[in-house]
Amino acid sequence: MVRTFIQVTALLHTFISAFFLIKGIIEMKSKDIAELSRPNWDSNPARNLTKQKADTVVGFVFLMLSFSLSLANLLWPMRWSDFGINSYGLIIAVLICIVLFLGAYKASNILQQHYYHQVENILNEPNAITEQPTSKNFHRHSDTGEIYAIENLCSGGIVGSVGPLSEPLKKPNEYEYNTELNDWITSESGKLILV
Repeated sequence: MVRTFIQVTALLHTFISAFFLIKGIIEMKSKDIAELSRPNWDSNPARNLTKQKADTVVGFVFLMLSFSLSLANLLWPMRWSDFGINSYGLIIAVLICIVLFLGAYKASNILQQHYYHQVENILNEPNAITEQPTSKNFHRHSDTGEIYAIENLCSGGIVGSVGPLSEPLKKPNEYEYNTELNDWITSESGKLILV
């Protein structure tokens, strides 16, 4: 019974770990991928990324449990009676793994909320904007064809902008950025294409 329990539990732990390791990607909708991919200055991918991190941590824990159980099974001396499958060991292993799966699902959600609050606290610190790296790039408005230089945080917020610019363009770092156009830039972000 014990060997069957260990073997089935190790197998089910492998399945649970695989589920959590791929869950974050499988649950990601095309809309989520588009939000993460689009140069949008008012989006924050933190919720999606923290969910993926939490699922990966839980999946890794189950993968290590599976490895430990498989190793224990290999090190356990084999007896002739161990070659059969014990139905009690099978049932107990399945029931315990169902309970562990439900607990791990809840733990993943709690862990995601914990990570998300940590990220929010970091982003909401008074000096967070000045300490975060920024990038300066040119963007062409799809309707008007005008070019704007936009400085945005790598985490998604807009810092400043300048434009419309006349050609020939200087390097993005050579312009003086201000916040006058920030609201308009944010509202038009879907029409501003990276040049």
